[in-house]
Amino acid sequence: LPARSFVLIFCDNGPEWVVSDFACGFSGFVSVPVAVTTHARTLGKILAQTECTVAVCDEARVPVLVDAMRDVESSEIVFRKLK
Repeated sequence: LPARSFVLIFCDNGPEWVVSDFACGFSGFVSVPVAVTTHARTLGKILAQTECTVAVCDEARVPVLVDAMRDVESSEIVFRKLK
């Protein structure tokens, strides 16, 4: 990713969230933290405005993220399950 790219963080507060946020900061990316209670329509607007290409998302939030991506014209986010 190029420097200053936007990275969506859409997961519960916890170690994954903290590590993701710090990784963004140290790598020159802009973290876009979103509350887990955010609805798909609002999330879609956030994705469109920020043009996020990477999302850190826990498994429980994947359906909301997928639903949100339907409203974004050029959305392309790669999903990979963390072990």
